[in-house]
Amino acid sequence: MDGANLIYWKKGRFSTSSGKTIIIEMDIWLVPEPKRHLYPSGLKFGWIACNEDNPAERILVDYNLKKGFHYHFDQEPIVKLEWVSLEQALDLFYKKVYEKFGVIF
Repeated sequence: MDGANLIYWKKGRFSTSSGKTIIIEMDIWLVPEPKRHLYPSGLKFGWIACNEDNPAERILVDYNLKKGFHYHFDQEPIVKLEWVSLEQALDLFYKKVYEKFGVIF
């Protein structure tokens, strides 16, 4: 995003209890003024966990201006969510990763 400051980035490869290896990539950007008020807590973010062998098998949690705060599995329709906090959004992401792929090792 133009002018935004990357405040967090993480990418890793993990084994799961489902026997699948997943890639998790997460970023969080602090949006500058004058657009900061358009984003929850002034943050733009996108988090994905996907099957290393089949990247179309995935869970995505993110926020963008067109779709708002939402998640979706694979190519299924998005599920819109009410924003509460970054902490709750992170908890939701890891809960959905668990639902999709099982325990992360």
